[in-house]
Amino acid sequence: MTKNDISIWLDTYDDIFSDFDFRPYSEKALSDDFLKEVGKFCNEKEEKVNEVKLFLPADKRNSDDEKIISDRLTFYFKKSQNLLHSQSHNLWIKGVSFAIIGSILMLIASYISSLQSKHFLLNSLLVFFEPSGWFLVWAGLDIMFYTASKNKKELNFYNKLSKSKISFFSI
Repeated sequence: MTKNDISIWLDTYDDIFSDFDFRPYSEKALSDDFLKEVGKFCNEKEEKVNEVKLFLPADKRNSDDEKIISDRLTFYFKKSQNLLHSQSHNLWIKGVSFAIIGSILMLIASYISSLQSKHFLLNSLLVFFEPSGWFLVWAGLDIMFYTASKNKKELNFYNKLSKSKISFFSI
């Protein structure tokens, strides 16, 4: 076993999947407990994970099921990685868009303020644009630096596992 491997002991294949899902292994939802355990081991690794080694009692192993489960896990990790990457990208775009629109509104408010007009319409626009601009700038920065960074840990987890090999071994 290399330092970039994860080893997990299972009692049965069902330890990988949700107890409430009775579909076949190729469609079954993964267990939150299993993902949490893999996540614990994965967080200890600095680099990518080369191999996820799943250990079972020899009498419980079935090579046909193992191929299906291995494909299911690989598909899940890659799909989750792609989904989180897309979500992170979309959040970043949304944050930048909010910040730019907010900045434009504040520039318009500054221009209106510099006119020192007594017109009701211009004063109303100033009252509307100034707080809206501030709100959009801060909301955009919040999205870019706080909300998007929340996904970073989970994305890192799936990045490490998406290219890893899934193997089964007898105890």
